[in-house]
Amino acid sequence: MMNGYQADAPAVEAMTDRLVMDVTGQRSLAGAWRSMVGPGDHIGIKISAAGGPDFSTHRAIVEAVLRGLSEAGVPMSQVVIWDRADPAAAGYEDELYGASVRRVDPFIGYEPKATVMMPLVGRLIWGDVGFAPRDGNPLDLIKREQYSIDSHWSRLICGLNKIINIPVMAASEDCGMAGCIYNVTVPNVDNWRRFVNPPDCGDPYLGQLYADDHIKPKVVINIMDGLIAQYGGGPGWQPGYSWRHATLYASKDPVAIDATALRLLEAWRAEARLPAITPSAKYLQTAESLGLGNYDVKRIELVRESR
Repeated sequence: MMNGYQADAPAVEAMTDRLVMDVTGQRSLAGAWRSMVGPGDHIGIKISAAGGPDFSTHRAIVEAVLRGLSEAGVPMSQVVIWDRADPAAAGYEDELYGASVRRVDPFIGYEPKATVMMPLVGRLIWGDVGFAPRDGNPLDLIKREQYSIDSHWSRLICGLNKIINIPVMAASEDCGMAGCIYNVTVPNVDNWRRFVNPPDCGDPYLGQLYADDHIKPKVVINIMDGLIAQYGGGPGWQPGYSWRHATLYASKDPVAIDATALRLLEAWRAEARLPAITPSAKYLQTAESLGLGNYDVKRIELVRESR
C-alpha cells in the first residue's frame, strides 16, 4: 500500500473496503456500511491532522469511507470530516466529495453547556471556554493564570450521532499511546492538557472520556492509519522516529487496536534504545476494566489480510 513514503491510493482504498467488510461480516461494501449507519444519520469522520501533510490521516482512507457511505445511501451533506488541528494543513480542502471539512475553533468551537467535570485541576489557556479576563481588560489575559476542573465537548461532536474514528499510529511521550482512544477524546475537549500530562498520563481520564455518551455510543468503527507509524517523539510529527509500516487496523474495539499498536511501537522503541512507554499507557488497561474493549493479548484475535 506504500510506494516509498507515498500511499498507493487505489491499494489503500481497496484494503479499507476489505477491512470494513471483514469487521462487519458483510459480503458487500454497501451492506457493510448499512449495518453501521443509515441515510438519516449525521456522521463525523474523526481524522488526525496534527501531523501536517506527512503524518496525518491519509486521504485515501477517508475517500474510501466516503465512497462506502455514499453506496450505503448516506447523503454527503450529512457527513463532516474534522479535527481540532486544521485539516487544511494536512492537505484537506473545505469540502471532500460533498462532505464538509471542519476544525474545532478556539472558544466558539466548544459547547459551554456540554461540560465534563473531573476532580483534576487544569490550567486554562487561550482558546478554552473559561479563559477570559475578569475585569474585561484584554491585557489581563497575559497577566493572570486561571484554573478549572471543567472541560467542554466540541460543538461538532455534540451534533453527531455516528462517528468513524481514523487515528494515526503514534506513540505519545506523555500518555504512551495516541491512537483510537486518544484521537476521539483529547482533540474534542478544551482544558485537555490535564488529561494527558504526567504523573497520571491519561489514567483513568481518557477511558472515562471515551465512555461518555458523546463518544462511546456513537463510534461505529475504528480504522487506524498505520501506513506510517511513529514510535517516538509523538504525537507531533517526528520523521526520525517514523517507520513505513504499510498497515491498516480496523475493529469496533478501540482498546484492542491501541494495545496491538502499543506492543509494536514498544518493540521498535526497544530496538532504538528508547525508554518504555507502556507504563505511561496504563489508561488502556483501565479502559478495558471500564468495558471499552480488550487490552489483554489473550483476548485479541488478530486476523491478517494482504493484497
